[in-house]
Amino acid sequence: MSTKPGRRAQGARSAKNALVPARDKGLAKRLDRATAEILKLQRTIEESFYKLGLRLREVRDERLYEARYESFEEYLEKEVAKSRETAYRYIRVVETFQEEFALEKGVKKLGSYLRYLKATPEDDGPEDLPKIEISVRSPRGGMVKKKITEASADEIDLAARAVEARVRSGAAPPGEAALARRFASAAFDALDRANLEKTNVTVECSKKHGCHVVAVSNVKLANAARTFGVLARAARGK
Repeated sequence: MSTKPGRRAQGARSAKNALVPARDKGLAKRLDRATAEILKLQRTIEESFYKLGLRLREVRDERLYEARYESFEEYLEKEVAKSRETAYRYIRVVETFQEEFALEKGVKKLGSYLRYLKATPEDDGPEDLPKIEISVRSPRGGMVKKKITEASADEIDLAARAVEARVRSGAAPPGEAALARRFASAAFDALDRANLEKTNVTVECSKKHGCHVVAVSNVKLANAARTFGVLARAARGK
């Protein structure tokens, strides 16, 4: 069959992206089956994200992609049009949460849980979620505590961002980094209760010096004494 110059027959690939002959036909068949299911699951992502994560993990961990591609990332790009970040998010959901819990919470909130857990790796694990409390804004103003499992995705993201913004842990020892996070969280809450929420507090950590420097900014001179009093009480755990 001939084709017009500059065009390829439908389904053909360029020489650059041509399929490498499968070294294992059985592996190629498994890859094709997994890919077909992945493409189908993507059409109902809200209900099917957990099964999608399972199939993506299967292709990665069992190296099914090697039947056609040099890497898992190349497979994602060429076959399922998923970015590495998005695909790995679904895989992390499968590796972190039980299916029943995941389907109950939904993919958006699970992404927020993962972000919060990543921000506090020495403090919290997936098994701790039922007892974790975060600070959220009250409709009446100020901050209140709420169980993370009852918080919205946006509230969880804000709590995670507060930790990320206030602690630059670098390569500090895990124990010191965890202590820095606890202080930063306590300081953030205390400042907000005192209507000093515009004050920025960052704990500077490094492998050489540990977590020994607290940087405070955006403090009005008129509020300086009260601000540092609040921070002193937070540092003492009061």
